[in-house]
Amino acid sequence: AALMFTTAGTASPAQRALGVLVAFTMAAGSLVIRYRLWQSAERSERHESAWRSSQSELELLIDRTPDLVQRVDASGRLAYANPAWLTALGYAWPEVWNRPVWQFLHPDDHAHCREIFARLSRGTPADRIECRFVARDGRTVWAEGSAVPPRSGGEFPATTLAVFHDISARVAVVEDLRRAHEFLRRLIDSIPTRVAVLDDKMDILQANRAWRAPAGPQGADPLFALREGDNLIDVVTRSVAASGGLQPAADLLEAARQAPDHPGSAVLASCAADGSPVWWQVEIASFPYANRRFFVLTQTDLTPIKTAENAILASQARFDRAVSAAHQGILEWDVVNSEIYYGPALLDALGLDQDSLQREIGGWIAATFGDAAPALLAAIEWDFGGATFRLKVPRGFPNLTPAEPRVGLGYWQTIVHPDDQGVVFAALAQHYAGAAPVVDIELRIRHQSGDFRWFHLRARGCFAADGSVERVTGSLIDVTERREGAAALEAIAEQLRTMVETAPLGIVTIDESGLVTQFNPAAARIFGIDAGSALGQPAVALAPQVARDGLGSFLAAIFAQPVGKSV
Repeated sequence: AALMFTTAGTASPAQRALGVLVAFTMAAGSLVIRYRLWQSAERSERHESAWRSSQSELELLIDRTPDLVQRVDASGRLAYANPAWLTALGYAWPEVWNRPVWQFLHPDDHAHCREIFARLSRGTPADRIECRFVARDGRTVWAEGSAVPPRSGGEFPATTLAVFHDISARVAVVEDLRRAHEFLRRLIDSIPTRVAVLDDKMDILQANRAWRAPAGPQGADPLFALREGDNLIDVVTRSVAASGGLQPAADLLEAARQAPDHPGSAVLASCAADGSPVWWQVEIASFPYANRRFFVLTQTDLTPIKTAENAILASQARFDRAVSAAHQGILEWDVVNSEIYYGPALLDALGLDQDSLQREIGGWIAATFGDAAPALLAAIEWDFGGATFRLKVPRGFPNLTPAEPRVGLGYWQTIVHPDDQGVVFAALAQHYAGAAPVVDIELRIRHQSGDFRWFHLRARGCFAADGSVERVTGSLIDVTERREGAAALEAIAEQLRTMVETAPLGIVTIDESGLVTQFNPAAARIFGIDAGSALGQPAVALAPQVARDGLGSFLAAIFAQPVGKSV
């Protein structure tokens, strides 16, 4: 317009100059505006590129983080789950996308999580969430995390973002500690001896059931009134002031307080209601924990021990009868006193009696010691008292001192099967060296009839402070019938395995978890896969895709019946 005005015939020179100036200014302004727009577009493109790069890095970080990250839309459906979330629960992304998040939460946590979701929808963040997810295989996955309210913008709809950390291992440890604490409390509670735990002030923290509900007459127990929450010093002090009967206990407690690192004990004497004497042993020991000192107090009734001491012979007789009834032979070698004990059941199991055993051992001594045998046989003490047999070998017998330990036991070397002698000696050597707590082997021993029978030997040695053997005690049980039965069962099992392997019909065995445990050659031909590929795989995988649901339902119905654990 300015140029048209300047070219008009009526325009003056000044007007023409003004028009040119206006036109030039407008053109220059247009160029400036275009340059500014280009700069703005350039900056916008760089910012968008930087934003997209930052977004890619953030997505990569979320994909690689070990934490469980999820986004849930306003309707409670999953809009995103990172790989850690999918791996922890055992799902693939297509299986969880757009499904309600409640399907993956433990039913007991639904109400709690819905309440949190409602608060998030109102814009209130959740700083700490603890919940349980249910994995695809049914496992419970404990998770702890936080969530932020829904935010919209950009290309994504408004979603709630939550980040969780798998705390299943921590929860398992806490549960194990809780169970251990409960187990320890129940263990203390189940101990028949009275046990109490005290703090550093001698306040009773726990008294077990034996102390809370003692058996026997109350008058015979000077600490009958002991209860949790009492102060042991106060209880003892009151009793000492009343009768003086607990003065040893008072002295014991004072010594424990003065020297807590040294355990102590005291014996308390009292009388039952009928006037008979009773004895109690009180012991106390301390242990440090969490910068404090705690004490363990035990009280044991010594009266039964006294009674037991008066009935040792009767108890030994009952023991011999019980061992004989159980067909369990006892063999004991007292190395210190050179004495060997044979239980009656052992002699019966080997078909031996007094005369035959003397002949067997006498023959071995004659063959082993030659000219010295008669003198040694004359010096041996044979004791067939009651139902037991004891062989006492003289110590320091002239010219036979190195052979003393062999007399009586060396005879056994002649009746143990030659193929088992090395096993016996190796087991004894390991036990003597401390490599095995007991000797536990099976071996063959020759019966008086000449046949070898299988025996299960369990033996343990008693050792002196210098490590030398003082006593070896063992038991022998005839397991010939069991061994023969096991061999017969193994033969039957081998026959069954052969029948299965050679059967023309396909045989597939499935355990209760639906996995293939046996797959014979005929089945391999039918299904077209080898046994190695089928074993351990889900049985439904053998069926075509269209039939797998039906097969799974069929197997579930079978296992629901009480018919065993395999099909």
